[in-house]
Amino acid sequence: FTGATADKTGAFSQAQYGTLFLDEVDSLPIDIQTKLLTFIDNKKFRRVGEVREESIQTRLIFASGRPLEKLV
Repeated sequence: FTGATADKTGAFSQAQYGTLFLDEVDSLPIDIQTKLLTFIDNKKFRRVGEVREESIQTRLIFASGRPLEKLV
């Protein structure tokens, strides 16, 4: 993307074989929630600007400040 001058390891890549904690998941925009659900389903993601998918093994923990059952 415009302005990218170097590769950067993202949170999902850094969480390989570990745990990724995502707080306030209810505040994520719907389009990001959709991408997150796709990742949860197949454990694959694509970096910005890449054409190939990467697969990782990680444990995900989510938190929310609001009752998610009421938001659904």
